[in-house]
This record gives sequence, structure tokens and C-alpha cells, in this order.
Amino acid sequence: MAAPKGNKYWQQRSKHGRDKLFESTELLLESAQQYFECCDENPIKTIEVTTTDKGTYTKEKILQIPYSRDGWFAYIGCSDNWLREFKKTANKDFLRVIEEIEIHIDTNQFIGATVGIFNANIIASKLGLTNKTELKANFEDMPVSLSNEALSKLIDKL
Repeated sequence: MAAPKGNKYWQQRSKHGRDKLFESTELLLESAQQYFECCDENPIKTIEVTTTDKGTYTKEKILQIPYSRDGWFAYIGCSDNWLREFKKTANKDFLRVIEEIEIHIDTNQFIGATVGIFNANIIASKLGLTNKTELKANFEDMPVSLSNEALSKLIDKL
């Protein structure tokens, strides 16, 4: 049965809307610190098996988990979209804390890749770091069509 038109039942609610994910900058920072501790205290353990003519050997490898924005979002139960929208309305204190957290994540990834803990190519891609070589050619002096002889001379020059 539907509520009658013109009712004011919604005014009887104890609260309106959803709770904020973080009531204070301290709670936001604490969530990141807990995530970092979780990554540090729960490394990935793998077994490396090596077989030689003398036998089979196993070695346990402990791999540190790199900090990541996606990992932090999953840990606190939000999404990248939530953070983008939150940044639009957040005060400068929240923005400063978010920036500190993001810098800490990027620094962890960069240093880990630099010292060989993490795959440098993956981290460079994730951080947007690339080596670019820009090639410029001047085709203004080049004729539109070339004879085989002229083409051979150009190739020999190169």
C-alpha cells in the first residue's frame, strides 16, 4: 500500500542522507596509516622452486605490497570517483591530507621501483613517468615522387 499523497513521513526520520565517510581529517589520515600498516604487515609470500641435477630446492620469497590508491580505496570502502567528487567540496584541510596521502603512495612506489623491490616498468606507467624521444623530419625539400635512382641516393645518404 502506497503512502498517502501530501504526507510528511520523511520529516519523522532521525537523519537525512548518508553518513560522511570521514568526519575529520584525523580519521582520513588514520585510514591511510592503517592501510599502509596492513600492506607492510601482510606481504605476499611465494615459493620459488629450483630443480638442478643435484636435486630440487625451494626458497620462500617475501614480496612487499606497494601502496596504491586503488588498494587504499578498497581498504576504506570507496572508489576513485568518490574521491574526485569529495575533492570538489572538501575544505583545504581535507585536500591537504589527501595530497599528503597521495604523495606518500607515489613515493613508496617510486622508491620501491628505484631500488628494485617493485617492477620499474609497471610503476613508471602507473605514475605516468615515460621516456619519450621526439623525432622531427623536414619533408619540405623532398620531392613528391622519386625515381628509383633518386631514392637509392637518399638511402645511401642515410
